Amino acid sequence: MKKFYRLSFFLLITLSIASCIGTGGKPKQPPFVIDNEDKIEMTLRHTPHEECFAVQANQEIDFAFITDGDVDFNLHYHVGRDIYYPVKEEDINRYKGVYTPEKKQIYCLMWTNYGEDSIPLTYYYTVNDKK
Repeated sequence: MKKFYRLSFFLLITLSIASCIGTGGKPKQPPFVIDNEDKIEMTLRHTPHEECFAVQANQEIDFAFITDGDVDFNLHYHVGRDIYYPVKEEDINRYKGVYTPEKKQIYCLMWTNYGEDSIPLTYYYTVNDKK
């Protein structure tokens, strides 16, 4: 019986490690489809693409993106010369999230493609009143 428990524990650890290989130590988000009618489709070249918008303190940002290659992605805002990153991910090809800011601010979504080829990028964002 002890052998069974040791083998089960070993398999559990092995599968956990295997699920993180190639993802920078963190599992990628599960697949999803962007069916939002306000989605934006574009080609992401080798220069960062940034989308900025105003958000009030009583609102939240709902956003998602999918690419055909890995990119660096962040949601950020500026205070003077300082930049703050509530969301910052490297080498991912999709992300879906909701961010609730604490105060009124201009927020920016930004994608950077470090790959050799341009890739398609599909994304959306909406700014909604908090639920």
